[in-house]
Amino acid sequence: MLFMLFQVLFTITMILKQALERGCNVLCESPVTINPEQYTELLALAQKQGCLLADALKTAYSMAYYRLVLLAKTGIIGKIVVG
Repeated sequence: MLFMLFQVLFTITMILKQALERGCNVLCESPVTINPEQYTELLALAQKQGCLLADALKTAYSMAYYRLVLLAKTGIIGKIVVG
């Protein structure tokens, strides 16, 4: 599963780079890249091309996520422990 995720992110990174090289604005679901160096490279390319490179975290704004957060805050599902 991790290998498959890596391949997908590697492919997405290459697609994003090609889009930016062609002067396209890019909005990509998070995470945009698998490491900070790749993101810095893409951001520099976007700036050089005069393009927008942005990530979207749409999960945090979905109704299902919002309802899950509300449910968690009520304590109905139990105590949530982080760490």
